[in-house]
Amino acid sequence: MTKPATRLTQLDGIRAVAISSVFIHHAFNIPLLWLGVDIFFVLSGFLITGILVDRKAQGKSYFSYFYARRARRILPPYALLLVFVSTVSGLAWVAHWYWFIFLANVGAVLGQLGLSDELNPLWSLALEEQFYLIWPVAVLLLSRRGLYRFSIGLLAVVPLLRFFASPYMPNHFYVYFLLPFRMDLLAAGALCALVWRDQRSWFAKWAPIARWLPALSLALLALLSHFPIFRTNKNTSLGNMVIYEITLLLAASMLIWALGSTGRFKRLLDHPAARTLGILSYTFYLVHATMLMLVHRWHLGILTGALVAFTLSITYALISWYVMERRLIHGPPLPLFEREAA
Repeated sequence: MTKPATRLTQLDGIRAVAISSVFIHHAFNIPLLWLGVDIFFVLSGFLITGILVDRKAQGKSYFSYFYARRARRILPPYALLLVFVSTVSGLAWVAHWYWFIFLANVGAVLGQLGLSDELNPLWSLALEEQFYLIWPVAVLLLSRRGLYRFSIGLLAVVPLLRFFASPYMPNHFYVYFLLPFRMDLLAAGALCALVWRDQRSWFAKWAPIARWLPALSLALLALLSHFPIFRTNKNTSLGNMVIYEITLLLAASMLIWALGSTGRFKRLLDHPAARTLGILSYTFYLVHATMLMLVHRWHLGILTGALVAFTLSITYALISWYVMERRLIHGPPLPLFEREAA
């Protein structure tokens, strides 16, 4: 069994890829790049499972440690965003109950999202918060072998759940927004976390193959999108099963490639610009839709507006990081790059 590393800097580079994909999708309405969120889900499964497995093995405080750590990381930027949105768009969000208990994804499927442009990205945060309620219990109660089996079982069952549930869903947002239909992404990350701790050499062995899968997956998604049955908004059983499995393959292969690579790809992910964007990606993700909404009000051109929104988002995230986040996560101030990947 290999001792887990305390920090994996290349994962910040993967975060940078994910947030760039999401931003470009929202700024230019480019199809398929919504899959950047799926990359975040696989990363979350990997990192959260690693934290929990390591903590369980240490025999120290488990739930209190995990939830205190998550609260320090997630809640302050979330609260700051609500204050910022209230300042620029008013308090309309207060009338919607789901913002207060991390159920924005439920509000989304019910078609009740207020201020959807500003706060719509919070659906994915809600989904992850729901994952945090069940996964620590699973890791604690299951043996290592049992957790392997459970993760593999989810990879097999969730696509079938999407297939059989789709005819009963009013629209595709149910499949896209709700945790039971996206658990295979988180399970894929969890499985990678277990293998990373038990058989790390596996990643180096499969990285040369994994390097080709993201491009092939994206090409396959582009090809299938020409057929209505494989468009997410058509909400077909086959489409909902296949499309999200291809995005899972893309996201998981990127993670495997990053963990197993020692060459140019890892150096690219470790570039200071990529690592900076990756470290700031959580807060950037929270605020980017609000910034895009603001520049839209200013009637800037599409490209100019995107550049301005990106600059505003990265500035907001930098200020949040240096003034608040790093102090809450680490205590005394630390350089931007001297932190755990978490």
